[in-house]
Amino acid sequence: MSVVTEELDKLFPPGRAREFGRGSTGLYHLFRSIAEVRGHGDVVVPNLCCETVALAAQYAGHAVRFAEIDGERFCVTAETVREALSPLTKAVVVVHLFGLVVDYDVFRELRIERPDLIFVEDVAHAVGGRNLRGEEVGTGFDHSMFSFSSSKILRGDGGAIVSYRNDDVSAHFHTSSATQFDETPDPLLALSLRNLVHALADLHRASSENAGREIAPALWERYRPLIAFDRSICDPALAVADLCDRESIRDRRYNRVGRYREAICNSDFSIPEFLPSETCWRLPLLAGSPTLRRRATEALRQQGLHASNHYFPLNRLLPSDPLPISESVGDRIINLWVDDSTDDGDILAAARILNTI
Repeated sequence: MSVVTEELDKLFPPGRAREFGRGSTGLYHLFRSIAEVRGHGDVVVPNLCCETVALAAQYAGHAVRFAEIDGERFCVTAETVREALSPLTKAVVVVHLFGLVVDYDVFRELRIERPDLIFVEDVAHAVGGRNLRGEEVGTGFDHSMFSFSSSKILRGDGGAIVSYRNDDVSAHFHTSSATQFDETPDPLLALSLRNLVHALADLHRASSENAGREIAPALWERYRPLIAFDRSICDPALAVADLCDRESIRDRRYNRVGRYREAICNSDFSIPEFLPSETCWRLPLLAGSPTLRRRATEALRQQGLHASNHYFPLNRLLPSDPLPISESVGDRIINLWVDDSTDDGDILAAARILNTI
């Protein structure tokens, strides 16, 4: 047992942790265990989240069904998940996007209605946060996925799954052998996937075509080694240090959210309400139009300020029905940095650009 696994088991009892080379690798292992124990079926994934969540389910042999989000907090709801369910659904992934925490209580009701489903909580953007009952994220569903990366809440390099459900799938998951790829994939593969998704997003913005659906399955298959490989967490000391400091990290990020909110006064941009108990990954700023989003992003970057446009709606990458709320949000979102690399000067400089654009 590694030091990270020991720390997760200590901090998130009575869970049982298993670590991987990346968070999506852990999801792949879990989805593969579901397939091997209960058969292939559907996995419901938020339409706005990292594409590797959907790819992990697809590589494990499941069909991916996308759930719509709430237009104000950008996360799936129990109702939008219900609309995506079918008799073939095996699992549901719940993502606290940008650190905005979903309503646990309504999902508890859904879990009672469908006890056959396995609920997976993605806390990569939200670790250290708490729900309205004061319960820490990462403890409220059947399995929780943690991600360790310099670009996430917790530093390090890798991921982990903490399991709370004692059933046939969990038993298989925690005893299953290595994946088919034992060698760490070339870093260029990850860069290629990111560039591909960004290129498809730009193509859609330029032509309004869902070009991702035209990509042959063989091309998506080229990225399988990126997710379906085995490795331990590379920087466990950093991962453990941030796990132990997660509440302080949450508070520092929340303070920066407040300073952004005080400084940005342009009514063409809206900021969702973060609670002091929520850990903000990056501050999502919703522009009034895709054109304004593009202008603002370019202006911020020209001044050397961090700004990104996560996330591209996944139903434009893989075959799916239209989901207008998440597509509209995905076309207008700007992400501003709130980590320790951001100081008051960065916040005020970004606000000046956004207030005058």
